[in-house]
Order: sequence, then C-alpha cells, then structure tokens
Amino acid sequence: MDTIYGRIDFRGEKFNSANCVFITDQGEGPVTYKPGSIYGYRFNGGNFYLSKTVDTDVGPQNYFFEVLLSGKINLFYYRASAAEYNFYLETAEGGMVRLYEVKRTVYNHEIGQAIFTRKYYVGQLRYAMLDAPELSGQIEHVDLQQKELVQLLQKYHGIVCDGMNCITYSKSFQGIKIHVAPFVSWQTELLNINGQSEYAGLKYQAAYYPSAGLSLVASMPGISERFSVRTDISLGRRYFYGFRVEEMNVNTLYMEAHLSHMALTGDLKVNYTAPEGRFRPSYSGGLSLQKNIAASHRMDMDIMTTSVIEPLTFYTDAWCGPWLGFNAGAGFETSLWPPVTVYCMFQYRNLFYLEDSSVITSFGLTAGFIF
Repeated sequence: MDTIYGRIDFRGEKFNSANCVFITDQGEGPVTYKPGSIYGYRFNGGNFYLSKTVDTDVGPQNYFFEVLLSGKINLFYYRASAAEYNFYLETAEGGMVRLYEVKRTVYNHEIGQAIFTRKYYVGQLRYAMLDAPELSGQIEHVDLQQKELVQLLQKYHGIVCDGMNCITYSKSFQGIKIHVAPFVSWQTELLNINGQSEYAGLKYQAAYYPSAGLSLVASMPGISERFSVRTDISLGRRYFYGFRVEEMNVNTLYMEAHLSHMALTGDLKVNYTAPEGRFRPSYSGGLSLQKNIAASHRMDMDIMTTSVIEPLTFYTDAWCGPWLGFNAGAGFETSLWPPVTVYCMFQYRNLFYLEDSSVITSFGLTAGFIF
C-alpha cells in the first residue's frame, strides 16, 4: 500500500465523509479524491478516514468512514446529511453492522404527545460483546453518540484483552476548534454628528483608511460544519474633515473641524460558510464595539465682518467613550493551500455614540488567512 504525504482540507464531518481534497508536498494543485478511489486518509495526530462500501436504501454506497476506534471491534462513523448520523461496527467474524434506533411520535388523549424510541443498537452491541457480559448494564443505557460509544468500546477492550493493549487507534475528542486569522481591511466611514455638540451641523467628508487585526475563530465541526463564532480585533487611524458656513446677521461664520482618531474596533459575530465548492459563500452578522484610544479634535473658526476676520481655534476631547452597534458581512472562503484558508469579506458596520446620538456608518473590504 502506497502512502503519500501532503495537506488535506478539513471542512467538517459531512464534507469529509464524501471528499478528500489533497495537495502534495511538491506544491501541485488540489486534487479531490472520492470514496473508493483511495484506501483512506489521515491527519497527523488527528482524524482518520477509511473508504468503505455499505448497503443503503438506494443500494451500495461508498463513504469515507471516520475511524472512531480500531481494535478487536472497529467503530466507524459518517454523516450523509446535516441531520443523519451513521455508526457502524465491524468485527472479525462479520462485516459492517449499522447501529441505529427508530423514533416514533404518537398521540394519546390521556398522555398527549409522546416519542417512543426503539434502540436496536443495544441488541447489536450486546451480541458483539458477548465475551464481556459485565458491560450489559452499561450497554442498556448508552446513547447513540460518538463519545459514549468510544468509551464503551474502550472498556470492552480493557476487559477482553487481558491487560494487553489491542486498541490500535482511538479518536480523541476536541469539542471546540480554535483557529487564528490575521487580516487587513480598507475602511470607508461616514460621520454624522447630532445633539448639542459644537461639531454638530457640519458636513463631514468620508474617511478612508487601512486597518489590521486578528480574529479568533471557534467552531464545532461535530455539531455544525457551517457555523462558527468569530471575534475580530482591529486597529486603524482615521481622519474626518468637516466644513460649515453660517450667516449671522452682518457676520459670516466659517467652521472647519479636524477629527483624528486611533480607533480600536471589536466585532463579535456568527459566521455561516457553505461547506462545499472551490469558492464557498460566507455570511456573518453580530455586534460591534469601537473605542478611540487616541484622539485629536480641533475646530477652526473664522468670524468675518465687513472688514475684519477674527480667527478662533479650540480643542476638545469629545467621543472618548465607546461606540456601540452591529455588523453584517458577505464574502467567500477558499482553501488554496490546505489547511490554510483564504477569505475575503465585504462588511457593513453601524456604530452609535449614545451620549449625543452621533452615528458612524462603515463599509470595509477585508482579506485574511485562517490557520
């Protein structure tokens, strides 16, 4: 059996049960292998998949089965859809045996609606583990879940192997996967100042500026390969220029505002990414918080009479508190060099300063890498 080494794209249980996207160490382009075309694949120190054929309602089908435990009894798993979880046992004496249960909803006028569950897998586990009768009670109460089934089979092998280690592989469970994603953005922001501020009433030009930041991406592929929670922190320096001309009886007032900020922005958002395709659509939405960690606000005023111009300049420290709001975004992800994902997002953000009802409307184009 030949083994080749490279990088594999991990996108979640459903996708990886039907695909192995592989790039060799020689830098060749990604190749997608389907079940049956290769024996299997494995992540270093992680998930392990074997190609197997099983009978289904539509006939024999090939899947990449994730190996949950390999020993005297093997335990396999695959997901055919978002809601369909499939577990199989394999023993030395027989082929692949599906572990399953059937749930039925009934209605009775006395007890109302009830769900009855027939746990066919309990009998199948008992038969496979006849040589460990002391596990009968635990088998009766085990749920059809990855972690519980693996723990049961580990106990079984500890009993029947007479102290010898006959488990060659056992999946370790990581409930949450954390990824790091550095990014850069180009921001366009519009400022509207309201309330009683001396800066209100001016027409402000849009601010254009770059920013850079870091995301932490938390996902649970065992539950959903589409959704993740992201926390973004970014830093950028922006400048707003505002202008206003006001006629006051015989005087004319010229006002210029110069607002310079070092803005620290944080976003907490839920992200949806399609699991399949070379370029996978991605959408996000959540809450935003922004704080000016350094600010310089200057107002230049010229009061013009018939023959005299009186200049006046003053400085303030307005808007030092937090700006609160929401964000929404759309873009795509692509795994050009698994396991590194490249992403690009267009993001909209609306921020409010509660003390004077000022508003910043932000549009940003973000690009980054997920490791």
